[in-house]
Amino acid sequence: MLDRFSSLQDLKAFVAKTEAAREGHSHDPAYLKWYNARRILSCMVWDLFTAQCMAHYAREKQPNQSPQLSTNGYATGTLSLETATAILEAFKRSPLYAPVSGHEIADGDFFSGGVSEESAERTRQQFRTHKMTDQLAKLLHCALASLAGTIEGLAGYYWMPGHVRLYERAPEETSSDDGWHLDGWPIGIYKLYLYLEGASEELGTTQIRYADGTIATVEGGLGTWAIFANSVLMHRAYPSPAKWRPAIEIPILPALATDPTPKHRGCTGSFPWYPVDFAALNGAALPEAFSGDALEYRSLMRTLGLARNIP
Repeated sequence: MLDRFSSLQDLKAFVAKTEAAREGHSHDPAYLKWYNARRILSCMVWDLFTAQCMAHYAREKQPNQSPQLSTNGYATGTLSLETATAILEAFKRSPLYAPVSGHEIADGDFFSGGVSEESAERTRQQFRTHKMTDQLAKLLHCALASLAGTIEGLAGYYWMPGHVRLYERAPEETSSDDGWHLDGWPIGIYKLYLYLEGASEELGTTQIRYADGTIATVEGGLGTWAIFANSVLMHRAYPSPAKWRPAIEIPILPALATDPTPKHRGCTGSFPWYPVDFAALNGAALPEAFSGDALEYRSLMRTLGLARNIP
């Protein structure tokens, strides 16, 4: 597995072949070793970067208390009625993606490697995913900019949005023990939800369960938002029992400076594996050993090395 490749392109072709092994075989051993190795390294790098971003923010802002999301892990608020109404209307006009097919790839994203056919079938039944439009992007940029300082204080770092997921959740009856989970993201990345028509057990919402068994249910009117530590706190979607629920989901990523520009990475996109834009580094005045291509080559080789040693 660790034979030297003649170029980054050859190495990436090998990785693509490894990931494609999952198609029709969601438990392919080679794929699972690769995917587990990549998630391990991704979480490690994001954790280190998050700590650096928190230290940077603390030096500049000198907050007098610990960030709320590092203590109780959850906060909520409401967009202005004008902003929320405009986003909802633009969402309704945005086109739908074609239904997800098995093994769709989101190259370079945390959940890349493909959607298994089992996941694709579940997604087709439960979700209608919308495309980003220019109008939606502008409105979301304004909404996120209005929350910039609030999210900084809650997270304890400057931030940027990851992939903006625009979707509707199908109506479904929810029993008392259904759907509780952790997302398995790096723990310093938080999930922001915008509830476009409001949040309640009737409209559809999110529930968060603390270690003592206490359950918090997001509730509010048009434009309610919630942000929480989705890989630390058990949580679940609580679908409306009667109607499709429109929502927007955004990973909040640590950064060295806040930039509320929304990013949309396609139907099955997520946030990047690493807090590095390899392509952008290729255009920077850096030594060759630290160019984007050189860094990406070494990161992929190290991932393959770890994958080889996973039992």
